[in-house]
Amino acid sequence: MQHTDPADPPSPAPADAPAGAPAGAGMAGIELVLKQIIQAVRDGHDERVEPLIDRLGAMFESFTHADEAEPKEVVARIQALWKQVSLSLASASHEASTELQRIAAGRKTLRAYRS
Repeated sequence: MQHTDPADPPSPAPADAPAGAPAGAGMAGIELVLKQIIQAVRDGHDERVEPLIDRLGAMFESFTHADEAEPKEVVARIQALWKQVSLSLASASHEASTELQRIAAGRKTLRAYRS
């Protein structure tokens, strides 16, 4: 049976991962987690974002201890994905703020009609 939960897919440790690194700690694993964060934000699954960011932080931490240099194209892809994550999170934050403002205005209107 194949694992289908996008919040926590199985990711075997790649051959280039440093010893003791979390599974998928290479650039491919980092890329995968960034894509999962973007998808979780797009789908509105905010509860999945924080664990994925924690996982990403652990992967970055273990990756920074690796001695291998990555090709510029891979680094550029990771940077582009990180920009997408940042923009997605900013957009989601703005949407939540807008919705809270609408709710506050609605509550204020209800209070005015009740008085």
